[in-house]
Amino acid sequence: MNWRAMQIAVLVASFGVPPCTAAPGSWAASPEVPRPAVAGRIYRSAIVAVPERAAAQEIRRVAWHWRAGAALQAWLCQREHCRKLPGRRGREALFNGRPAAIPLHFRFRLPAGKTRAVDISQLSLVVEYGMAR
Repeated sequence: MNWRAMQIAVLVASFGVPPCTAAPGSWAASPEVPRPAVAGRIYRSAIVAVPERAAAQEIRRVAWHWRAGAALQAWLCQREHCRKLPGRRGREALFNGRPAAIPLHFRFRLPAGKTRAVDISQLSLVVEYGMAR
């Protein structure tokens, strides 16, 4: 163990925090998504794989962003547990406390009456996670 590592270990021990405690973190992904073309039909993005470092953690917040040429209804889902997204961009505690190990995906739907396909671009997701309680 080098001198700097020893200093950090002593500092951590002085605060009473075990050195094996997982620190909070985040990860980001840009899943592929099909082009919604039929009103009322659900279109799913690719499933977002969870990095190994986050597998034993809990989700704290999620942030998302996408661009689209028209209004879309959108959800962020863990398996079949879905939360409606209020807009094209946001950062909320939609999945606070849920296991970070469960992969996520987006769902999109063209509202009724829309007859043109919509391109979705710059789809991104950021998941903030922390130690399971």
